Amino acid sequence: MHQSVAQCGRARVISKPINQEEFDDLLGKLIDDQLSPHQHRRLESAITDSENYRKQYREMMRLHATLAWSRNWCMKDSAPLRNTADDSQVIQPESTNPQLIPSLQKQAKTDHNRIKLLAALLVLAASFLMVLTYNAVVNGLAKPGDDGVTKIASSQNQSQNQLPKKQQTLRPEQRIEAADLKVLAVSNKVSNLAVISDAVGVKWKEGEARRTGELLTAGPLRFDAGLLQLDFSSGARLVCRGPASLELISAKCVRIHAGEATCYVGELGKGFQVLTGESEVVDLGTSFGIRVDAEGESEVHVFDGAVSVRRQPESDAIEYTENTAVRVSPNELVSTDFSLDGFPKSEEIRSLREEQWSNRYLAWKNYAKSISEDPSVLVHYTFEDQKQSDIEVFNQSTGTTRGTSGTILRAKWCEGRWPNKKGLQFQRESDRVLLTIPGKYDKLSFVTWARPDAFLQLTSALLLTEHPRRWGMHGTLRDELQDTNAPTDTFRWVLSDRNIARLSLAFMDKRPMTYDICGYTSGAEPEIEDQTGKWGCYGVTIDPHKMEVSHFFNGKRTSVTKMKRVSPLPLETMEMGNHSTTPAERQSGMSYRFFGVIDELIVANRVFDSEEMASIYEYGRQDDL
Repeated sequence: MHQSVAQCGRARVISKPINQEEFDDLLGKLIDDQLSPHQHRRLESAITDSENYRKQYREMMRLHATLAWSRNWCMKDSAPLRNTADDSQVIQPESTNPQLIPSLQKQAKTDHNRIKLLAALLVLAASFLMVLTYNAVVNGLAKPGDDGVTKIASSQNQSQNQLPKKQQTLRPEQRIEAADLKVLAVSNKVSNLAVISDAVGVKWKEGEARRTGELLTAGPLRFDAGLLQLDFSSGARLVCRGPASLELISAKCVRIHAGEATCYVGELGKGFQVLTGESEVVDLGTSFGIRVDAEGESEVHVFDGAVSVRRQPESDAIEYTENTAVRVSPNELVSTDFSLDGFPKSEEIRSLREEQWSNRYLAWKNYAKSISEDPSVLVHYTFEDQKQSDIEVFNQSTGTTRGTSGTILRAKWCEGRWPNKKGLQFQRESDRVLLTIPGKYDKLSFVTWARPDAFLQLTSALLLTEHPRRWGMHGTLRDELQDTNAPTDTFRWVLSDRNIARLSLAFMDKRPMTYDICGYTSGAEPEIEDQTGKWGCYGVTIDPHKMEVSHFFNGKRTSVTKMKRVSPLPLETMEMGNHSTTPAERQSGMSYRFFGVIDELIVANRVFDSEEMASIYEYGRQDDL
């Protein structure tokens, strides 16, 4: 078994290999400037020993090299804000206590020194990676085009005349082109032929389930019921009704073993072929329907334009024009009565989907009412019964202990999971919703329905606490929210740029201006990895009795992590969909903004169990499975 080796002073210490979950956690702590010396050595060892981890690290550095690593999780009272253009200048809020200035300036100096140290470490790590890349290329361990590394390494090696003669004949840019051609040649062998553009009520064969939006390569598709719509890259569309058995052969050819379908072909798609057990149908423009029975015999009905049909492989092709139909038997082509009825249409899918959405929306509304009436629910934003002009998201919770309605800053009302449901769209740097939840809580549950449309930075905010003075700097709601004695412990629930949820809790340490950061990351379930543009149900619970933090996605528990510390958490001032930043922080590239749509938020002061989380997903999911 491979073991990573880390340097510790002059001794070499053999440590356990790092796994993906630990690596993600260490990267998160690196971003938050919370790495201990031991954790720093673990991260360095992982990057040294694994090409996969080096690729992840390089990508993170490339995208986020300008992040302000010095940012504190919380700002005690009126903590200073450093001007990145001049580190000697300190921006003080107007209400700064003069007695705090010496200690704050001392802290600013400490932070500044820490930035310099981290910058030096990053430069050292980058240099180390370049040396590794150089050695890999020279020794034949890396191939041209590997993750863009060879272009850098080959430029250095060429100038030093250390590459083998065979490689010296190619300039660096030529190597990249050659590598691209190689990748293209490989991708052509497994290229995507079509995409599932729509589906309603599809019941897939066991173990063969697909999702709307999934790209398809050559191979079979089998389902027992429902309507399936495929868009081929050649310009053809196939709408099938189950039970059906298909086989994708190329972007211009599909075989139907059984089932019925309608084929629509645009100008670029002329020549699209549909094969059956007894026939070959070639479209000459527009649309036709085809039905294949269990014995493999087929019927073709031409709705518009023309098709050519022949019995395979010996017979000649015969052309059939619109409003005609033919039945293909083993021995002959026989004309039959033409009919538009019975074949699946794109319009039928849209009609069934609208009916399905209406039913699901009504079922969710009834279920949402029961959540709002739960006495443990502090906040329930359903985004329902609201006008486009409303400046607040109403809290539908009926409990005696509850949070406020949410004040909308720039986020726009839009369509939610269903056409009749509202949600809020977050797009700009300043888009957010501000709210307060009074009191301290040791057990908590959080659930939100969100559609991330893009990941523009390393972390995207779902729900975060904010220091009231900082919140006042940007929100300026009520003066009492700026009470300097308000709690400063922190709760941060975010999504990574790989759509993996992370919860971080910060507790005030005994030393001023220091915090104990506890991070809990959800498991990297395969179904979570490609969620861009799709609705998902994200949940997290904090259970102090079991000392567990549990993450949920679409009704399923994705991870359970033992808590490192148990302490009542004050939520108080919070932001949904973003986190406030100062001008200096924004200039340095810091951003937490969520880019997408949120249309429900639940906060409760008890722990939701797995059954409840599954029910929230089942009643709230957009479509029937």
